[in-house]
Amino acid sequence: MPNVRRVDLKPGQRLTVVGDLHGQLADLLHIFSQNGWPDENSLYVFNGDFVDRGPCGVEVVLALYAWQLCLPDCVYLNRGNHECYPQNFQYGFVDEVLTKYGSDYREKIFWGFQRAFKALPLCTVLSGRVFVCHGGLFRSHGVTLAQIQAVDRQRDIPPVAKTANRFHDNIFEDLMWSDPRAKPGTVKNSRGAGVFWGPDYTKEFLKTNH
Repeated sequence: MPNVRRVDLKPGQRLTVVGDLHGQLADLLHIFSQNGWPDENSLYVFNGDFVDRGPCGVEVVLALYAWQLCLPDCVYLNRGNHECYPQNFQYGFVDEVLTKYGSDYREKIFWGFQRAFKALPLCTVLSGRVFVCHGGLFRSHGVTLAQIQAVDRQRDIPPVAKTANRFHDNIFEDLMWSDPRAKPGTVKNSRGAGVFWGPDYTKEFLKTNH
Protein backbone atom coordinates (compact mmCIF):
# COMPACT_ATOMS: atom_id res chain seq x y z
CA MET A 1 0.00 0.00 0.00
CA PRO A 2 1.54 3.38 -0.99
CA ASN A 3 1.76 6.42 1.30
CA VAL A 4 -0.25 8.36 -1.29
CA ARG A 5 -3.27 6.33 -2.33
CA ARG A 6 -5.23 7.39 -5.40
CA VAL A 7 -8.96 6.77 -5.76
CA ASP A 8 -10.61 7.56 -9.09
CA LEU A 9 -14.38 7.92 -8.85
CA LYS A 10 -16.57 6.55 -11.60
CA PRO A 11 -19.73 8.30 -12.85
CA GLY A 12 -22.54 7.83 -10.34
CA GLN A 13 -20.29 7.01 -7.39
CA ARG A 14 -20.45 9.06 -4.20
CA LEU A 15 -17.60 9.25 -1.71
CA THR A 16 -17.91 10.40 1.89
CA VAL A 17 -14.92 11.53 3.97
CA VAL A 18 -15.41 10.78 7.68
CA GLY A 19 -13.35 12.57 10.31
CA ASP A 20 -12.32 11.59 13.83
CA LEU A 21 -14.47 8.78 15.25
CA HIS A 22 -12.39 8.45 18.44
CA GLY A 23 -13.97 5.24 19.67
CA GLN A 24 -17.59 6.35 19.19
CA LEU A 25 -19.21 3.28 17.65
CA ALA A 26 -22.66 4.86 17.79
CA ASP A 27 -21.40 7.72 15.60
CA LEU A 28 -20.09 5.27 13.00
CA LEU A 29 -23.39 3.39 12.89
CA HIS A 30 -25.33 6.67 12.70
CA ILE A 31 -23.23 7.79 9.72
CA PHE A 32 -24.00 4.52 7.94
CA SER A 33 -27.70 4.77 8.80
CA GLN A 34 -27.91 8.30 7.40
CA ASN A 35 -25.59 7.93 4.44
CA GLY A 36 -25.88 4.27 3.43
CA TRP A 37 -23.75 1.20 3.93
CA PRO A 38 -20.55 1.02 1.88
CA ASP A 39 -20.99 -0.47 -1.57
CA GLU A 40 -19.74 0.08 -5.12
CA ASN A 41 -21.77 3.28 -5.43
CA SER A 42 -21.21 4.60 -1.89
CA LEU A 43 -17.52 4.86 -1.03
CA TYR A 44 -15.92 6.02 2.22
CA VAL A 45 -12.58 7.44 3.29
CA PHE A 46 -12.13 7.26 7.07
CA ASN A 47 -9.58 9.96 7.75
CA GLY A 48 -7.81 8.76 10.89
CA ASP A 49 -8.26 8.96 14.67
CA PHE A 50 -10.32 5.80 15.00
CA VAL A 51 -9.36 5.16 18.64
CA ASP A 52 -8.70 6.92 21.99
CA ARG A 53 -11.03 9.04 24.14
CA GLY A 54 -14.23 7.10 23.35
CA PRO A 55 -15.17 3.75 24.91
CA CYS A 56 -15.31 1.60 21.75
CA GLY A 57 -12.03 2.14 19.91
CA VAL A 58 -11.52 -1.60 19.56
CA GLU A 59 -14.97 -2.08 18.02
CA VAL A 60 -14.61 0.91 15.71
CA VAL A 61 -11.22 -0.05 14.32
CA LEU A 62 -12.14 -3.72 13.90
CA ALA A 63 -15.34 -2.73 12.09
CA LEU A 64 -13.40 -0.44 9.75
CA TYR A 65 -10.75 -3.05 9.00
CA ALA A 66 -13.49 -5.63 8.36
CA TRP A 67 -15.23 -3.29 5.92
CA GLN A 68 -11.95 -2.61 4.15
CA LEU A 69 -11.15 -6.31 3.86
CA CYS A 70 -14.62 -7.13 2.54
CA LEU A 71 -14.87 -4.13 0.20
CA PRO A 72 -11.31 -2.96 -0.58
CA ASP A 73 -12.50 -0.78 -3.47
CA CYS A 74 -15.18 0.91 -1.38
CA VAL A 75 -13.67 1.59 2.06
CA TYR A 76 -10.34 3.36 2.54
CA LEU A 77 -8.50 4.24 5.75
CA ASN A 78 -5.98 7.04 6.28
CA ARG A 79 -3.69 7.23 9.28
CA GLY A 80 -4.31 9.90 11.90
CA ASN A 81 -2.18 11.22 14.74
CA HIS A 82 -3.91 8.86 17.18
CA GLU A 83 -2.82 5.80 15.22
CA CYS A 84 0.39 6.00 17.23
CA TYR A 85 1.60 4.48 20.50
CA PRO A 86 2.29 7.70 22.50
CA GLN A 87 -1.26 8.98 21.86
CA ASN A 88 -2.76 5.55 22.59
CA PHE A 89 -0.88 5.40 25.88
CA GLN A 90 -2.02 8.86 26.98
CA TYR A 91 -5.62 8.90 25.72
CA GLY A 92 -6.95 5.49 26.60
CA PHE A 93 -6.59 2.90 23.85
CA VAL A 94 -3.91 0.95 25.75
CA ASP A 95 -6.19 0.64 28.78
CA GLU A 96 -9.18 -0.26 26.61
CA VAL A 97 -7.34 -3.15 24.93
CA LEU A 98 -5.89 -4.42 28.20
CA THR A 99 -9.35 -4.34 29.79
CA LYS A 100 -11.25 -6.02 26.96
CA TYR A 101 -8.85 -8.89 26.25
CA GLY A 102 -7.59 -11.64 28.54
CA SER A 103 -4.12 -11.50 30.02
CA ASP A 104 -2.81 -14.25 27.73
CA TYR A 105 -3.39 -12.26 24.54
CA ARG A 106 -3.93 -8.60 25.30
CA GLU A 107 -0.36 -7.38 24.82
CA LYS A 108 0.01 -9.27 21.54
CA ILE A 109 -3.32 -7.84 20.37
CA PHE A 110 -2.34 -4.28 21.30
CA TRP A 111 0.99 -4.49 19.47
CA GLY A 112 -0.84 -6.06 16.54
CA PHE A 113 -2.98 -2.94 16.38
CA GLN A 114 0.20 -0.83 16.39
CA ARG A 115 1.65 -2.74 13.43
CA ALA A 116 -1.62 -2.33 11.55
CA PHE A 117 -1.70 1.42 12.29
CA LYS A 118 1.82 1.90 10.93
CA ALA A 119 0.80 0.25 7.67
CA LEU A 120 -1.98 2.76 6.94
CA PRO A 121 -1.54 5.22 4.04
CA LEU A 122 -0.78 8.83 4.95
CA CYS A 123 -3.17 10.49 2.48
CA THR A 124 -5.64 9.88 -0.34
CA VAL A 125 -5.99 11.76 -3.64
CA LEU A 126 -9.52 11.66 -5.06
CA SER A 127 -9.81 11.71 -8.85
CA GLY A 128 -6.62 13.76 -9.09
CA ARG A 129 -8.41 16.79 -7.61
CA VAL A 130 -8.95 16.45 -3.86
CA PHE A 131 -6.15 15.87 -1.33
CA VAL A 132 -7.26 14.22 1.92
CA CYS A 133 -4.99 13.86 4.95
CA HIS A 134 -5.61 13.85 8.66
CA GLY A 135 -3.65 16.97 9.57
CA GLY A 136 -2.61 19.33 6.83
CA LEU A 137 0.08 21.00 4.79
CA PHE A 138 3.71 21.67 5.41
CA ARG A 139 6.23 24.06 6.91
CA SER A 140 8.36 23.58 3.76
CA HIS A 141 7.72 25.09 0.34
CA GLY A 142 7.22 22.94 -2.73
CA VAL A 143 6.41 19.57 -1.14
CA THR A 144 5.43 17.04 -3.80
CA LEU A 145 3.38 13.87 -3.72
CA ALA A 146 6.56 11.99 -4.66
CA GLN A 147 8.26 13.31 -1.52
CA ILE A 148 5.29 12.21 0.60
CA GLN A 149 5.55 8.80 -1.03
CA ALA A 150 9.21 8.57 0.06
CA VAL A 151 8.42 8.96 3.79
CA ASP A 152 9.01 5.91 6.00
CA ARG A 153 5.64 5.46 7.73
CA GLN A 154 6.45 2.18 9.49
CA ARG A 155 7.11 3.94 12.80
CA ASP A 156 5.57 6.20 15.38
CA ILE A 157 4.74 9.68 14.18
CA PRO A 158 7.34 12.42 14.75
CA PRO A 159 8.29 14.28 16.89
CA VAL A 160 8.47 11.04 18.90
CA ALA A 161 10.39 9.06 16.29
CA LYS A 162 12.83 11.47 14.70
CA THR A 163 15.29 10.16 12.12
CA ALA A 164 18.34 11.58 10.37
CA ASN A 165 16.09 12.78 7.54
CA ARG A 166 14.45 15.81 9.13
CA PHE A 167 12.77 16.85 5.86
CA HIS A 168 10.81 13.58 5.68
CA ASP A 169 10.18 13.70 9.45
CA ASN A 170 8.63 17.15 9.05
CA ILE A 171 6.43 16.01 6.15
CA PHE A 172 5.19 13.05 8.22
CA GLU A 173 4.56 15.21 11.29
CA ASP A 174 2.78 17.97 9.37
CA LEU A 175 0.51 15.52 7.52
CA MET A 176 -0.71 14.26 10.90
CA TRP A 177 -0.76 17.42 13.02
CA SER A 178 -0.96 20.69 11.04
CA ASP A 179 -3.99 23.02 11.07
CA PRO A 180 -5.14 25.75 8.63
CA ARG A 181 -5.28 29.46 9.38
CA ALA A 182 -6.54 32.52 7.52
CA LYS A 183 -3.23 34.43 7.48
CA PRO A 184 -0.45 33.74 4.96
CA GLY A 185 2.68 31.87 5.91
CA THR A 186 3.30 29.27 8.61
CA VAL A 187 3.86 29.42 12.36
CA LYS A 188 4.52 26.77 14.99
CA ASN A 189 1.38 24.89 16.00
CA SER A 190 0.24 25.54 19.57
CA ARG A 191 -0.49 21.80 19.96
CA GLY A 192 3.26 21.13 20.00
CA ALA A 193 3.51 19.39 16.63
CA GLY A 194 2.95 20.45 13.03
CA VAL A 195 2.28 24.02 11.95
CA PHE A 196 -0.52 26.45 11.25
CA TRP A 197 -0.39 27.06 7.47
CA GLY A 198 -1.96 29.82 5.41
CA PRO A 199 -3.85 29.97 2.10
CA ASP A 200 -0.67 30.87 0.21
CA TYR A 201 0.79 27.47 1.11
CA THR A 202 -2.41 25.77 -0.01
CA LYS A 203 -2.29 27.52 -3.37
CA GLU A 204 1.38 26.63 -3.84
CA PHE A 205 0.85 22.96 -2.92
CA LEU A 206 -2.04 22.59 -5.36
CA LYS A 207 -0.10 24.27 -8.17
CA THR A 208 3.06 22.20 -7.50
CA ASN A 209 1.08 18.95 -7.63
CA HIS A 210 -1.25 19.94 -10.47
